[in-house]
Amino acid sequence: MALSQLVYPDHHICVPWLRKAQKREIAGYLSTHSIAELYAVMTRLPLSKPLHPQWVKDAILYNLQSLQPVTLDAQNYKQVLEIVTQYNVY
Repeated sequence: MALSQLVYPDHHICVPWLRKAQKREIAGYLSTHSIAELYAVMTRLPLSKPLHPQWVKDAILYNLQSLQPVTLDAQNYKQVLEIVTQYNVY
């Protein structure tokens, strides 16, 4: 979690939702594209000691245990853009 604070300063907003998904209180989803982006970002963080690719993979797979991967097509991406702009999601 400390690393996620470094990567995403507002992670405290997301953590309660991830915890609810881990407890199966809600259904959690993550786009397959986000999985690839997460790996790319985490393995390229400008840290004094870069994160090892195996550790990054293990961390992602651990969190995926409580999230359902979802593949988005072009129409889905358009719908997501409509929703995030409607709610001013940054």
